[in-house]
Amino acid sequence: MKFFSYKGNRNRKRIISAMLVASFMATLPLSSSNQRVNLVSGQIEAFATTTSSSNGFDQSKLDDAKQKKKDAEKKLSETKNNITGVKNNQTNVKNQITNNTANLETIKRELEQTKTDIENKQAEIDQTNQDLIAAQEEVDRQYESMKLRIQFMYENNADESLLTALLESDGLADMLVRVEYITDVYKTDRELMDAYELALQTVEEKAALLASQMDDLVALQSSYEARQTELENAIVALQGQSAEYASQLAALNTLKSQINTEIANWAEIIRQQEALAAGQDPNNYAGGGSGKGGLGSAAYLKDDSYNPDYKTSVSPDSLISFALQYVGNPYVWGGNSLTNGCDCSGFVHLVFQNFGISTPRYSQSFLTSGQPVSYNNMKKGDVVVYPGHVAIYLGNGCIVEAQSTKAGITSNRSVNCHTITGIRRLL
Repeated sequence: MKFFSYKGNRNRKRIISAMLVASFMATLPLSSSNQRVNLVSGQIEAFATTTSSSNGFDQSKLDDAKQKKKDAEKKLSETKNNITGVKNNQTNVKNQITNNTANLETIKRELEQTKTDIENKQAEIDQTNQDLIAAQEEVDRQYESMKLRIQFMYENNADESLLTALLESDGLADMLVRVEYITDVYKTDRELMDAYELALQTVEEKAALLASQMDDLVALQSSYEARQTELENAIVALQGQSAEYASQLAALNTLKSQINTEIANWAEIIRQQEALAAGQDPNNYAGGGSGKGGLGSAAYLKDDSYNPDYKTSVSPDSLISFALQYVGNPYVWGGNSLTNGCDCSGFVHLVFQNFGISTPRYSQSFLTSGQPVSYNNMKKGDVVVYPGHVAIYLGNGCIVEAQSTKAGITSNRSVNCHTITGIRRLL
């Protein structure tokens, strides 16, 4: 068992001693069996305790870390589901805002057109009212003129009266001429009066029609104004919902980032305990059988004098927090979207690009980017280069990366998951 074998001669002596004690106890009488069991158990327990404390391995700590990591991953999954739900709600609200805004713009245009129609209709009504007054005045004037002519013919001018025409005519022909003249006057007056009265009636009907049309336009304006108010209030309410969803989303993304960090922390504890259990150096152990680990041939990786200052004002924590938002999103070879998918170099490139830092787009090009950093001086935000792969150091011995088509973007692998060929500081 590796657990008892890696400490060298000292541990081997303890094992041999434990075996001798066990052999000796086996020769004791059966009546002493309880004492024998207790004595052997005590020896093994003492050895296990001594061994555990001497190399730092703690099985209960490992088991607890695995359970805590599992719980955190479950919490992360629930948080991602909540984020998806909030995003869907936010999308629905934004679509409603878009639709209501479009409807509002339509209502505003129709309302403005209705106001213009009302102004035009009012002008038409005003003109019709003037026409109506003029027509009424013309009817009244013609009526007065007709009365004067009648009065003149029948009261003031005996030569043109019907009686005079009958009594003083020079004959039948003269009488008929006189009667025809008087009849024509009557006919002309009647036709004139009928025409003026018809004109007056036409103007009155037009005025009534315009008044009815104006009532319809005013009612339509009132309806548009009510609809405009309704849409404006709805948009304000939806914008409030959208802001609330944005706040919830920000809180959930923060929680997601915190959980990812928690998972990374538990993963580091697990890695360290597994390294101790395997009798290996925790500082150079891949963990979980993933990759070979170790350092490449670049001399600076083992030279602790390589610890350059930061050259930008970008906070490593801000960069890491931004990168962790996209954990769980897909890996797409050649992809250029943190949301819809990207590959390993695309992920690193896009994360740094968000902070205005230019980077290569090919993983191995990062070997000459930025400033070299030794393994022991590696800090959050440093770029870690592997054969055919690149990632960002998350801290606590873990990386955030576009890992693979199967895994997607992750944050739970050890920085020693593969042989490290370069570490570069781009911040």
